[in-house]
Amino acid sequence: WLMTRTIFGRHVLLVGTNPKSCHISGINVKRVVFLLFLLSGIYAGAASVVLTARNQAGISSLGDKMFIDIMSSIIIGGTSMSGGRGSVVGSVLGMLILAVMNNLLNLIGVPPFLREAFKGIIVIGAVLLQKKEKAS
Repeated sequence: WLMTRTIFGRHVLLVGTNPKSCHISGINVKRVVFLLFLLSGIYAGAASVVLTARNQAGISSLGDKMFIDIMSSIIIGGTSMSGGRGSVVGSVLGMLILAVMNNLLNLIGVPPFLREAFKGIIVIGAVLLQKKEKAS
């Protein structure tokens, strides 16, 4: 809702597409970027509190492997890495696809390194589909 129905959301999409043209058109790019970093920090802090409470300990290397899963789910969900296009619903669907795939591969008994390889193949396929869609 925030990204599609508010002026701030539209500014975020525009700044992600082309910050120079946004600056020329009168959008305060520094303010938008600052607010995005602020929101990102707030959400990261809330997530760290939840993870710490869940594990009942503060583990510094807890989220190391989560970055790959997060980026994979965003790419699978259809968000363009070149900016300007993406949705929360698509990212959530990408996360669900990734979670179901991980669970199925775990139930079948596939080793963890092969699960990562499957994840990489799916991400490469999603990127190739985006490039094909962009070319046409």
